[in-house]
Amino acid sequence: MTVYEISGTFTGITITYVGIHNNVANSLTAGCTTLGIKLLLVTPIINTPSWDEELMRTAYASGHVENLNNLSEAVSRSNFVYTDTWVDMEFFRESHYQDEKNRRIEQMLPFQLNRKTLQGHSPYIMHDMPIHPGYEIEEELIETDRSVIYQQAENRMHVQKSLLLYLLAQ
Repeated sequence: MTVYEISGTFTGITITYVGIHNNVANSLTAGCTTLGIKLLLVTPIINTPSWDEELMRTAYASGHVENLNNLSEAVSRSNFVYTDTWVDMEFFRESHYQDEKNRRIEQMLPFQLNRKTLQGHSPYIMHDMPIHPGYEIEEELIETDRSVIYQQAENRMHVQKSLLLYLLAQ
């Protein structure tokens, strides 16, 4: 909804998703494939329980989804860059998860969305929140004029309310 609200179209739009390949990556993959949006996936870590082989096979076959290892290259081709937390919110402060948290941070830090990885490009910045500033995204980018994070959150709320009303009417 936010992409359409800003662009007025889905035609010719490219979105980069950078982060752990998880449920968010799957939702973007399904949505972009359905709408004909180009999706560039920069996902150095795959959350194995989230991997959907059939979804990804269909997405790659559509020609709308592509994997890249270089965030700067992906950003240079994108109208929107979407990131997500590297550590699930319920585990972020849990002591038993610290080794995994540290492993993810170490592996993902080169893929942080920041001014350096943007390299002068100015795509719209998206995040599904909550955010861990300084991890998946540089804190200063959250409040820039190219950030549509809060607009995205508001739109998500309205879409969820509409879905609930629809389901309640069934």
